[in-house]
Amino acid sequence: MNEIVAETNRIYIRKITEDDTDLIVDWRNREDVRDHFFFREKFTRQMHEKWLKDKIGTGQVVQFIVCLKEGDRPVGSSYLRDIDKENMSAEYGIFIGEADARGIGLGSEILKATMEYALNGMSLKTVKARAISDNLASIRIFEKYGFKIDETIHNVTCSDASMVDMVMMSYKAD
Repeated sequence: MNEIVAETNRIYIRKITEDDTDLIVDWRNREDVRDHFFFREKFTRQMHEKWLKDKIGTGQVVQFIVCLKEGDRPVGSSYLRDIDKENMSAEYGIFIGEADARGIGLGSEILKATMEYALNGMSLKTVKARAISDNLASIRIFEKYGFKIDETIHNVTCSDASMVDMVMMSYKAD
């Protein structure tokens, strides 16, 4: 098992490795996951390997695998992308790949664990997030944690040509 970076009652997060590639590709190609992303094209192993090399390998992104403690089972991923060390900021992202792990309150725990790493492990001062406006559960989780809505951008074009409204949010550390 890889080193636990942060944890809550039910989950822990660990840094992603190359060994997680098949899992990520599988999850990102599930329609119920893809529908919450702006990039909705078929996700390939080569795309993920490039992401690992170009983004994670260069420090632009820190990505985690989310595991349920019970059964030590991977269920999703969270990440901090567009890391700006000068301004001490990044953007948070999440997806829960396993359908049976959705709707049971893990989103709040994943956010809490990832933010613990962002604020304490990376000393970030600002964490941004975005969500499709009809993803009310995610928006509520962000607001409950302390994120504020900065703006709503209307008619954003997704990679499959569908149009959505995007809510931009941010969290500012004290």
